Amino acid sequence: MHNKNTSFILFYFILFYFIHISYKLVQLLETMMKNCGEYVQFEVAEQHVLQEMVKIIQKKVYNLIFSFLYFYISYYPIFFS
Repeated sequence: MHNKNTSFILFYFILFYFIHISYKLVQLLETMMKNCGEYVQFEVAEQHVLQEMVKIIQKKVYNLIFSFLYFYISYYPIFFS
């Protein structure tokens, strides 16, 4: 039996997964900036790597939230009519 709590738990698990991946990407970027020298630092700053990473993660999280809301509204229409 599929209930509301199960869908919310699944949603939070997936959202936590994206947050965890985002954190790991920022840690990787920080490690590269500390250990790889000026050339890598210049390339990261010049290519706007951090801004692109934020855009990608934001888009994935927004898609996740909207797809979850669409699923929830279609699965439980009585609450939204």
